[in-house]
Amino acid sequence: MENTAMTPLTADEIDALDELDLDRLDEAELKCLYERVRLTYPILEAEEPEDEDSEAYQLWQESLETLDDYLDELTERLA
Repeated sequence: MENTAMTPLTADEIDALDELDLDRLDEAELKCLYERVRLTYPILEAEEPEDEDSEAYQLWQESLETLDDYLDELTERLA
């Protein structure tokens, strides 16, 4: 997570969050990740698929839950 530009996370980066070891990140990296997750959340939220029964909706929901979990975890670590 060495990206210094505050850009939203890509779909691949969201998928890779589950394998990210937060214990290996220093405070600056945690803050950067927090800001990128925070930027990504409303963008992803706005992309909600219309068909709630579709696979796309389930994947979207899982990604949104992952971001939500990371916002909570990062907020706790940075407090």
